Amino acid sequence: MRVRIEHSTIHTIEIGNANTVGIIHALTHLSILRYSLLNFNLQTTHLKPSKHNPLGPIVAVYRGQPLTRRSLLKLVIPGSLVVVGIFFYGLWRVRYASVHYGSVAAQTWGLPWYGLSAGALLLLLVLIFLRIRRSRRVVIVFKNGLGIQKTRKVKFILRWGEISGITSEAVENRFLGITFKDRHRLIIHPSIGKPIEIERSLPNQNELTARIKARVYPRLLPELRDSFKMGANLYFGQVVINKTEIQLWGKKISWNQVALINIREGFLMVELKNRMVRKIPVGQIPNVELLLQIIQEGVDA
Repeated sequence: MRVRIEHSTIHTIEIGNANTVGIIHALTHLSILRYSLLNFNLQTTHLKPSKHNPLGPIVAVYRGQPLTRRSLLKLVIPGSLVVVGIFFYGLWRVRYASVHYGSVAAQTWGLPWYGLSAGALLLLLVLIFLRIRRSRRVVIVFKNGLGIQKTRKVKFILRWGEISGITSEAVENRFLGITFKDRHRLIIHPSIGKPIEIERSLPNQNELTARIKARVYPRLLPELRDSFKMGANLYFGQVVINKTEIQLWGKKISWNQVALINIREGFLMVELKNRMVRKIPVGQIPNVELLLQIIQEGVDA
């Protein structure tokens, strides 16, 4: 009996038509969003800086939330009012205590409020710093690779062939039964170096994820197919598969014990024939679409 795959909460990738996957619409403002990566510190590759961009022409640009005067004032004005309000309340407490209880009591009454005001000021400065930092984050899709700027000093250039995995998930925020805006998470796994997590507040992450997968998956799939046919273990984070079994969190399960594999509510669900269910978060599985493709094509149980 062939293991069945159900796709319930993820979008499948059509590997055979890689040129069209992820092309949502033409960005009419690309000519305005020109950005140069020629001064990038090439931390994840062995490329050398060149006068000509080694990644080819720009395909799309994804910037963090721009820092405008209005957005900065919306953060600074309320925060400043809180800081000043706490400080002046502390002054009022000092004056009241000085009049009624003396200078020693006044000093004691005022210190906690001065400390609270200083803490609020520090928190405001941290929030301003994080907001400025977020505005500088940018991801650029080139014809031959990907450019990522997290801060002024932390920058990456990756050719498509230097990306070995992609982890993505969408988290649905709910409170008291009310569904808020989905929060997306995207992690790029270079062949060399640590994973790179893309800023979650970056706009249009669905489109960015689709573009990256459309470039990377067609290269990875044939390699995975050949390795699977040869009986090798294929590693997808905490999930390992081969021709005879699947491993979740190190626990081995023979394919003839598996009745159904699907993705539901952010988890990879492995339903066994004895009705037991094993699950693992999709956010911990790189290349989850390729995992399902390999299982669907190569596993008989």
